Parts: sequence; C-alpha cells; structure tokens
Amino acid sequence: MPKISVIVPVYNTAQYLPQCLDSIINQTFNDIEIICINDGSTDTSLEILNRYAIKDTRVKIIDQTNHGAGYSRNEGIKKASGEYIAFIDADDWIDEAFLEKSLNTAKEYDADIVETTKSYNVYSDNNVKLFNKKNAKGFTYEENYFRRDVIWDKLFKTEFIKKHDITFPNGLCHNDAFFLLQCLFFNAKTTLDNEAIYYHNKANETSIRFKPSDKKLLSQLDMFILEIEFMNSHFFTFYDYYHNYHKLLHTAKIKQRYIKDKENKVIYKNKLNQIKQLNKYPHTIFGIIKDFLTSSRFREELKYSKADSKEYPFLLKEWYKKKTKKELNLENPITFNEKI
Repeated sequence: MPKISVIVPVYNTAQYLPQCLDSIINQTFNDIEIICINDGSTDTSLEILNRYAIKDTRVKIIDQTNHGAGYSRNEGIKKASGEYIAFIDADDWIDEAFLEKSLNTAKEYDADIVETTKSYNVYSDNNVKLFNKKNAKGFTYEENYFRRDVIWDKLFKTEFIKKHDITFPNGLCHNDAFFLLQCLFFNAKTTLDNEAIYYHNKANETSIRFKPSDKKLLSQLDMFILEIEFMNSHFFTFYDYYHNYHKLLHTAKIKQRYIKDKENKVIYKNKLNQIKQLNKYPHTIFGIIKDFLTSSRFREELKYSKADSKEYPFLLKEWYKKKTKKELNLENPITFNEKI
C-alpha cells in the first residue's frame, strides 16, 4: 500500500504530459502510486501514458470515454490505496520534493489537508510568478481558510475524504471549490506548508482561460449555483458566507462578457439572476454574528433581515457562542448574560 496516491486526470494534454509525469516519477519520496485517468483524449496522450506505464510500474492507467475532470478524479479516488491523495493537473508539474515536504507537514500537524503557500504561475514567455495567496480570495470557515479554491496545490488525507464520501460534481466546470466546501463542512483540519512548490501552467491555450466556450461558461454558473445552495443549506456552518457568495457573484459577472451566442446570453443572464436571488442571508446577519451588538440591535437587525423567524433562536445561539465561546442555554437561562 503506497503512502501517497497521485491522481492525474488527462484530456488532450500530450504537449505537457511528459513534463508532468517526469516531475511525479522523479520525486524524492517514491512510495507512491500514479493513477492517470485518460478521459477520452483524441491526441497522443494515451500513447504517452502507456509508454510511462511500461517504464514505471507505479503508473496505473484508467482509460474511459470523456466524462470531465470531476468524474475522472472521482474514479481516481475510488482506486486510490494511499494514505494521502494529491491531485495534479496533467499540464502542470511539481518540484521534486513537493510530495515529501507536503507529507512531512501533514504528519507533523496531523492535518487532513496541507496547502502549499508556494504555487507559481508559469506563462507562455516562461515567466514564472509566485501566486500571491496573501490577498487571494478562497473559502472561509471559522479558523480554516483555503487561500485558493483549487485542489491541485494541496495534499489530502484519504481516510478523511472517503469517510465523509467527499466527491467532485460530474460534468461541471471548476468543480474544485465544491470539493473544498465539503471538506470545510466536515471540519477538515487544515495547515500550510511553506516549502513545497507547485508549478501551474498558464500557457495551455486549450484551457477555459483561453477558450471560454458558452457551454463551459454556463456549466461554471451551474457550479456556482450548486456551491451557493450548499452554503445556504449549511448557513450556520459557513459564517463567512457573505464573502464566499460575493466572490462567486463577482466572477460570474466578469465571465458574462465572454458569452457569444444571443440565446446563451439570455440563459446566462437568467442564471446570474438566479444566483442573485440565492443570496438568502444579507450581510447584516454576519455583522450580528461577528461584531458586538446590543440585544436591542440584535432584534432590530433580525427584524429587517431575510432570515425566517424560526431561525432566530439558532442565530442567537450561534452569535452568543462566537462572542463568549460558550453554549447558550436559551430554554433555561441561568447566568446573567444568558438571561439578557
């Protein structure tokens, strides 16, 4: 049983695949299995995978018809036998010590997820630039924060993923974030590594960045709707819902200009309005939970909020816990603070 299962979804990346596989095979930590899912490639990607599988028995190939990256990663998770899982994109590559350093950090802090602070964007002119994660918008839950809503710069504990049946949505673009939202909901213990280095390929002209087709952009909106509905249904877990929601809405508005077909423009606009309507909880609620408010102000804010009155006791308990770090006995208050 290998220590780390490296999952690589492959679709028409023959130009970059050798560099990716070489970077994985030549890791300083070699107790790994490399699960490559050929997702119906029409170029020479499968031939390249077969050549590497002959040279290195750690390379395992799953050949399937085209289903998308989410489906492919789910198939990889099913086959993974390692204690940890790393997801590497087939057009990216990693530093030779990426897995070893990520693993050491995971062991040191007994973490469910390790995220590197050193992921570099590599552009077509070979310009390499460190991604500034300090100002990046990720997803937040209590003290845990992913500085970037992608899965490829992280190491995951397999037991945690399989215990909670965390999977990627099938057939939707940009499904990394939903995978991470599930991890946060199940209270994954996260930590950062400051030495492991990941190289993210920004020069691949087949990616959605260069060819944002109407189909992919509409799929991305469906993904956003799924994420927001998930946060809505788990509102009392995601205290920073306001930040997360507006991050998605901002991205959706920007991508609108890439839609070409007139009918798709109408569809996109309708989906965008659907996203706006899904903003179930206004910012005032989060002000209540996060900031110090008097009891009268608390009632005033609830009065004008969109929250259902049945939710008031829950909101009050959550607000009290955030402020005092104690549970509120609302049904039978004993202390002075509880009675107020």
